[in-house]
Amino acid sequence: MLSLVFTAGCATGHTEWARRADALPTLAQFDEAVTSAAVTPRPSHEILRTNEQMRAFTHAAVRNAASAEQRMRRLSRAVLHPGSLGLRYNDRMTRTAEEAFSTANGNCLTLSVLFVALAREAKIDAVFYEVDVLPEWTRAGDIVFSTRHVNVGGDLGAGGGYVMDFYPYRARREINRRKLTDRQAIAQYYNNIGAELLAANDLHSAYLHFREGLRLAPRLGFLWSNIAVVYARNQQHGAAETALQHAIALDHRKTSALSNLAGLYKTIGRDEEAEQLTEQIAQAQRNNPYFQYVLSERDFADERYADALERLELAISLKPHEPMFYQLAADTANVLNKPDLAAEYDAQAALLKSEAESRMLRN
Repeated sequence: MLSLVFTAGCATGHTEWARRADALPTLAQFDEAVTSAAVTPRPSHEILRTNEQMRAFTHAAVRNAASAEQRMRRLSRAVLHPGSLGLRYNDRMTRTAEEAFSTANGNCLTLSVLFVALAREAKIDAVFYEVDVLPEWTRAGDIVFSTRHVNVGGDLGAGGGYVMDFYPYRARREINRRKLTDRQAIAQYYNNIGAELLAANDLHSAYLHFREGLRLAPRLGFLWSNIAVVYARNQQHGAAETALQHAIALDHRKTSALSNLAGLYKTIGRDEEAEQLTEQIAQAQRNNPYFQYVLSERDFADERYADALERLELAISLKPHEPMFYQLAADTANVLNKPDLAAEYDAQAALLKSEAESRMLRN
């Protein structure tokens, strides 16, 4: 899933409409030809909808399975095995459940949408989870996309529980995960489509999708931040500022809305406010152990090993029970020819991993 970091222009303060998605300002200065050609959002009931072919596939996959655990094993095998549906990960494809079934590919949100739809057809408990992972960014023109991640989990009764995650390339390093309602997950579908349309500079269509996402889940701060990017690009600076202020109020821990607001202020000459926000962002990043870890990985890749170790030591001081910090610190200390320090970090990483595995088994 995608959040946006974008620099644009600004004005005015917080107003009441920012609390209600149905009262969002419309986009100004679009003629009838533009609005009539806009890509309108699909109805929300279509996102998780199954068709007859999907239902037949599911029932065949789980036929004669006596328990929820057996149904889960058979369904997961059917969707993943190359000789059956053979789902493939494609980070550029956001699709509905029916489209994903037809094409057998999609990003993490798309494949999660498909699996939830099929699992529920098979009478398997299935809910969406948003997973906090280490930050990753990609760029399209002047827009920076901050990647979000979704997977699926459920209760199998006496068989315990399960997690279905479609990210294939390497283990995502999870920081935290929380349940999403169907409305929140579908709102994130609209968010992804809106981000794709914005990258293609289709402002009106992007606006319609972000607005639809906010209608379903008005407390998702990143959607307010993203629709602010549309307003800013359309020179509606007051609306952009208000949306960003509301995004920050909903989740002050996320820095993308702060970054957008700082850029907004700088563009229109409110330099003092921009500088204050920039310092606030820098302080938040200094105090974020996972941000320091990401920077240490870059330092390590660029052979700046002393800088990497310094950042890792800061990350460890901020969060001393994260095993991945110690593992990279051990690797870095080895490169720096500090075997005693490397052994110390290695031992601590092993201990923390063992404790984490024990907690998982108990739960």
